[in-house]
Amino acid sequence: MYLNRDIQRDTDRLEYVKKILDEMQEIPTPLQLEKMAKYILYGKDTEGKNAVQRREITDTEKKHKTWTRKDEENLSLDEMLEVPNADQLHFQDFQKRNPYVKKLTRITPEDLDIPGMADLRDGIQYLARVLAIAQGKIPHEEGDPVLSNSQQIYILKHWLIDLRRHQYYLKDAYRPAIHFQSVPTPRSQKIDFTQDSFYWITPEEYERRRQESLLPLPDPEWNEEHTAVKWIIQRQTIDFTNPTHVRALFDFYSDIYEQDWEDPYSWGRILLMDFDALVDRCNFSEERLYILIRKIDKATVEQIVSEIKEKFGLGYAPSHVSSIINKELPQKIALLAQREKLQFETPLAEKKRCKKCGNYFPASTLFFGRHASRPDGLTLLCKGCERLRRIERGEQSNYDRRYRSQKDTIMLKMPTNTATK
Repeated sequence: MYLNRDIQRDTDRLEYVKKILDEMQEIPTPLQLEKMAKYILYGKDTEGKNAVQRREITDTEKKHKTWTRKDEENLSLDEMLEVPNADQLHFQDFQKRNPYVKKLTRITPEDLDIPGMADLRDGIQYLARVLAIAQGKIPHEEGDPVLSNSQQIYILKHWLIDLRRHQYYLKDAYRPAIHFQSVPTPRSQKIDFTQDSFYWITPEEYERRRQESLLPLPDPEWNEEHTAVKWIIQRQTIDFTNPTHVRALFDFYSDIYEQDWEDPYSWGRILLMDFDALVDRCNFSEERLYILIRKIDKATVEQIVSEIKEKFGLGYAPSHVSSIINKELPQKIALLAQREKLQFETPLAEKKRCKKCGNYFPASTLFFGRHASRPDGLTLLCKGCERLRRIERGEQSNYDRRYRSQKDTIMLKMPTNTATK
C-alpha cells in the first residue's frame, strides 16, 4: 500500500486515505489500518504541527523513542508538566526532594523468579541472536529468521533497547532498590597552621629534631620539672616536601601574613619567607605564578578563570584551574623541596658526579635519569644536562618547561661540590 508522503496537511491526508479505502477491493488488514492512522496523525495543521507535536497523542512506537528529541529539550515548565511521562521530582527544589530514590541495578539470575522476567530475557536473547546473524557476527543456521533490509535491522536495534530497559522497570516494580541520594562524605581535614597545639617530648628527642630541622628552632620551653620540652605543632610540623602541607599553606598564607609578618623574629614570617624563596626557585610560568598568588589572596576559582582569560587570553576551564591549584603547584613545590633536602643531607661520598657539568648530586632518580645497562641504573649526565643536550639536538624546545626546574633552579642556584684536582 502506497501513501503519498508529499501531502502535508492532515485534512488532505484524510481525504487521500478515504479515496484509498473506496478503491480497495479487500478489507484492509490491521497493519494497513494502523499505517493509515499514523499517516493521518502525522499530517500537519495550519501551524505546521502534527498531533504528536501538539501533545494530543503519544506515539509509543515512534522509531526515535530511544533518543530525546531536541525540540523537547527546550520546553517551558508548563509544557514539560503536560507531558504524560514527566517526572515531577526533577522540578522540585533539591533540598525538598525525597532523599530516597530508586536506582536501576543489575539484573541477576536471582531476578528470574520475578513474574515475566524469564520470558522477557528469553525474548531478548532470541532477538539479540537474530540481530547478530543479520550483522554477520554469528553464522546463520537452518530455521533462523533472516532480515531482508537495513530498516528491519534498525527497528530491531531499538526494539532490543526498549526490551532491555523494561527489564529494569520490571525489577523496579517488584524489588525496588532504595538508596540514600545525598550522603555527606567526610572532607579531608585541613591543616590549620594558625592554631597553637603542642605536646611534650624528651630533651633527647628535641635535640634530635633540632639537628634534623632545616630551620633554626627557638629556645626550648621546659616544663616545671625541667624534664620535657614543649613541641608546638603549628611551628614545627610544616613539611615543604609534603604536597598536602604545601596545598594547606595556600589557604592559610594570608592569615599567617597578617598575624606574623610585622614581627621579624616570628616563626610565621620565617615560614613565609622560606615558602616564597621555594616558589621563586620553582621558576613557574607567569600564568601559573598568577594563579598561585590569586589563590593566596583567597580568590575563587571562577574569579581566577575570568582574570586569566582577560590578562593572558587563556580560556582555562574551572576544573583545569582547580587541578593546577590542588595538584600541579603543590606537587612541583614539594618535589623541589625534596630535591633540595636530599642535596643537602647526602654526604659527598654518596653523591654521583655529572659527566658533563662536573657537579655532584645524590645518586637518585630525582637528579639522574634511569639507565638499565649502567651498574647504578642511572645515566651519566644529570637531568639538567640531559635537557640541555636535547635542546641542542632539537629534540626539545627551549621553551619546554618540563625539566627546567631541574637544571635552571636547583642545579644552578644550589651550592654544589665540584671535583678538585
